[in-house]
Amino acid sequence: AWEEAVERQPVLGRGGGVVVRPALSGGLVRAGISGIFNPFTQEAHVAGHLPAPDLLFTACHELAHARGWAREDEANYLAWRVGSRATSPELRAAARLLTLGHVLAALGRADRGALVARLEGMDPQVEAAIVARARFWDRERSRTASRAASAVNDAYLRSQGQEGVASYGRMVDLLVAEWRAGGGALPAGDPR
Repeated sequence: AWEEAVERQPVLGRGGGVVVRPALSGGLVRAGISGIFNPFTQEAHVAGHLPAPDLLFTACHELAHARGWAREDEANYLAWRVGSRATSPELRAAARLLTLGHVLAALGRADRGALVARLEGMDPQVEAAIVARARFWDRERSRTASRAASAVNDAYLRSQGQEGVASYGRMVDLLVAEWRAGGGALPAGDPR
């Protein structure tokens, strides 16, 4: 998918990186982490027992880092952009589902009533996919380990000039900017 995207838009970055399953996949997931990029080896470490949408979106996100996109909001946005335009229907669905999660979280922070109204009209298949992901993370993630890992990641991201872990969700700002630039439409993969 990344190669296809770079063919259409070379500005997305050359390079590559490789996706690997780390030996400590279970530990990562218990800490609420689905993937980590190692800049020294150019490896995207993606937990191997994630639900398929998480695995695919995380691989796209970590490969964005391999192509030079260091910021988390940009890597998430590019995971959506590359994934939602991919030829793979599974990757398109994964990109839309995980992006929808970010959009719904932002909507909930901005207007709880609008979120409730939006959820009431949701497609049952999409709702089932959201519930399945939530069940996985509720079952596999340790609250204590997740809080600790989040605090460490937050401090690291802040040391790198980002807005901490909140920067992951800022991908919604990039989606809104693209939506506005497109006259109120997204070219592909509209997560509404």
